[in-house]
Amino acid sequence: MKTDGKRLPKPENGDILDTIQAFSARSQPGAVMHEKFISEAIEPLVATSDTLRMAAGEPGLPAAFRWRGETLNVTAVLRSWRETGPCRHGSGERYVRKHWYEVATVAHGTLTIYFDRQPRRGRREGRWWLFSRRVAEPIQEDKTDDQ
Repeated sequence: MKTDGKRLPKPENGDILDTIQAFSARSQPGAVMHEKFISEAIEPLVATSDTLRMAAGEPGLPAAFRWRGETLNVTAVLRSWRETGPCRHGSGERYVRKHWYEVATVAHGTLTIYFDRQPRRGRREGRWWLFSRRVAEPIQEDKTDDQ
């Protein structure tokens, strides 16, 4: 994958399935992907935000985050989507509540993260959240003898 230094790399041919399979293949052969719910705030590292996304009105997805004292480096954005909700003041309009991203990392598998546009009052945590983590785990072979 190539990067222009400003945006996070995307699949070269635009095929997300090929990218997911490539990242899955890095793990051990015969492994299964398991998703674990995390729901913890993550801290974006300064000066790593994607300014092109910010210019388009989206949050600037950082190329690196801090989580539990470790740095998570985003190597690719596998997919993104938005969660919308009705206006809270009675009009019929819908507003974007969260921006979701499924991202690949080298050391931490595939992460689902989101940016909360309207955090709850009194919440001290940040606006970026690690929702879940998907990692490869080896398949346990049945070691029974056929005697």
